[in-house]
Amino acid sequence: MWLINRLQGLKELILCGCSWSSVSALCTASCSYLRLLDIRWVEDVKDSHLRELVSPPTDTRPGQNDNRGRLQNVRELRLAGLDVMDASLRLLVRHVPQLAMLDLSHCPHVGDQSVNLLTAANSQLRDSLAEINLSGCSRLTDQCLPLFKRCPSIARIDLRSCKLITAEGCQRFTEDAPPPGSFRCSEDKLILRNS
Repeated sequence: MWLINRLQGLKELILCGCSWSSVSALCTASCSYLRLLDIRWVEDVKDSHLRELVSPPTDTRPGQNDNRGRLQNVRELRLAGLDVMDASLRLLVRHVPQLAMLDLSHCPHVGDQSVNLLTAANSQLRDSLAEINLSGCSRLTDQCLPLFKRCPSIARIDLRSCKLITAEGCQRFTEDAPPPGSFRCSEDKLILRNS
């Protein structure tokens, strides 16, 4: 906490594999310059911890009604292996509006409804999201694929090791996504935009 509060200009922070007690210092800090946060495989993280991290700080001073989250300028967020629920994703949509790269790989609760939340009409991420890693998310099905057509900037969708996503579903997405021929499946369930 002492160090984080003295690094006001911090742009990248990688805490992969640390304990939540180390990461929790971010809940009291203002990291307005932070662009990349990597908290993959952080031990003992619960959905309530993620909500605390993403939500705007509570400030009881009169006239202070700032609804901006602590991670408002983060462009790349890596949450692989965490217990992410749809409630936390709703907060990401509201409070991390510039997010371009999101890693939710191996998150056991991420499913089709999660993708719907991220790409919905009222989602601030709909236009900014360029890359999403959902590899190893066992609840995803082919039903989530058409939802990515809502994201005009999407260039990389990683669905490798998603047991319920089929190669045929990925192929259908690449054929149906406008404009024709704009996407390809380069590896097993890795969808890339043609440059």
